[in-house]
Amino acid sequence: MALLTIMDGIPLYSTIQEAIAWATSNGLNGYHEHVYKEQLGYMGGTDHAAAIAGPIIVATPVPMPTPMPTTPTTPTTPAAPATPTTPAAPTGGTGGGGTGGGGGGY
Repeated sequence: MALLTIMDGIPLYSTIQEAIAWATSNGLNGYHEHVYKEQLGYMGGTDHAAAIAGPIIVATPVPMPTPMPTTPTTPTTPAAPATPTTPAAPTGGTGGGGTGGGGGGY
């Protein structure tokens, strides 16, 4: 059991078990064969293109956090308009002067 070489960045092993173990740990399945220096070698992935491309990673959507509900505010009722008031009657007499005269005596 040994690593024979690296081809296109992918290891070529002397046993099928090593190739499959590499494939499994890299998200691939199976193996395929290459001849290197007149020795049959095994590479992870069903074919060389799959081994080079690597696993197909499907992006999973990232869940968005659920917004926390806000405490509902109690609507306020508008204040009742002020009741108009009638001006108070003046106090303290009607003032002096007046009409008519005081009579003169005879």
